[in-house]
Order: sequence, then C-alpha cells, then structure tokens
Amino acid sequence: MWHTFYSPPVAVRVIAGVTAGSLAVLALIKARAIGAAWNSAHAWFWGWVSRNVSPHQGQTSTKIDLRLVTGSDLHSTWSIGIHPLAKKPMMILVSEVSFAHVADVSVILKRGYLRGTKEVVPMSEIVVEGPYDESASVCLCLSPVKAKPGENLVGKVVFVDQFNRKHVSEKITFRPNTLPSQFIANMLQETPNCFFCERPVQQADQAKEAQMTAHTTCIWQ
Repeated sequence: MWHTFYSPPVAVRVIAGVTAGSLAVLALIKARAIGAAWNSAHAWFWGWVSRNVSPHQGQTSTKIDLRLVTGSDLHSTWSIGIHPLAKKPMMILVSEVSFAHVADVSVILKRGYLRGTKEVVPMSEIVVEGPYDESASVCLCLSPVKAKPGENLVGKVVFVDQFNRKHVSEKITFRPNTLPSQFIANMLQETPNCFFCERPVQQADQAKEAQMTAHTTCIWQ
C-alpha cells in the first residue's frame, strides 16, 4: 500500500530553519552572558575575601612595628664636616643603634635625620631582617648645624624605610667629638687657612669639633 507523505513548502522549511538557528544562537549568547556574569561575580567575591578575610602568603602590611634601642652615650658623638654641595659646615652624628621587628619582610632603612635637620649625604642603608638584634653604627651628615661648641646635643633621630614610613628613636645624647690639641696643632701647620673664610687660623680660634681647619666663628656665626 502506498502512503502519501506531506512535504511542507520550501519557504516554510527555510523559516523553520532560520528560527531554529536563531533560537540556538540566542541560547548560546544567553549561556555565555550567564557564564560571564557568574565569572565576574565569582572573581569579585574571592577578591573581597582575599582582601578582607584570607591572609596573603608572602605579602605583608607596611605597618611595621620597628623597635629601636640606642647604645651608650659614650658611642654617640657629633662633629663638624664640610657640606658636599656648598662651602658651609655640616653636622656629623655617629651612634650605635639596635633594630628589630616581627614582620615577615625585611625593613630597609634608606634615610635618617635629626628632627629639625635635613640629610645632605645619603646614609648607608641598614637592613633589618626581623626579630634578631641588628646592631649598626649609624653615621648621619646633616644640615643645619644644631650642636653648639663644647655642648652635648640631645634629640630624636628619624629613620625612613623603603615604604616611606618613619621610625623615631628615643632621645639620644650626642657628645662633642673634640680633636686632641696636638692633632689640631699638626693640622694647622699643614693647612693654616680656614676652609670657609680662607684666612689664617690660630689654635685658640680653631673649632675643636671640626674635621678641617676652621674658625669657630665661621661655623657658628
């Protein structure tokens, strides 16, 4: 027995095919949009958790509690040197300081200065690894000269680390580092003229804390 099968017109088949293809494309686009939205939400959520909840391995807050312990006043001195960029005196501070902290990153001290002064020669970097006692001989070249001839200088030293954070010491007493009389006499024989005014200097007029020939009045005008 022969059966007759109905075959829809070509136009109907084309429309049906286009409709089916459009639905498939829409479904694909919708799936991708949902996936992108999910990925975005997923990334945002875990980013928030990472910033606010979970600890970062190998990443440390820059809020480092650096502790500074100054040494004996016997090892803290001041003297006078020559400013490297100008024909004027600078103040040299030397002291022993111990450093320690409990952070999981090394602290690198890049600069140091006494309050009320500015650094004129870069300080040698001091690297503090952690809680172990890191002692260092600190030498600071500063301007202006705050010390007075023959007197102790008392002040706090500010250290600046690689995060540009400041760490302030306790008060340190710096004693004047005076040169022996015989050393001054020998220096005046070799270089008799003042570095600043270029006039001869008598031993009584020589600044005892100066590392070069200089009138006391030329340093402390």
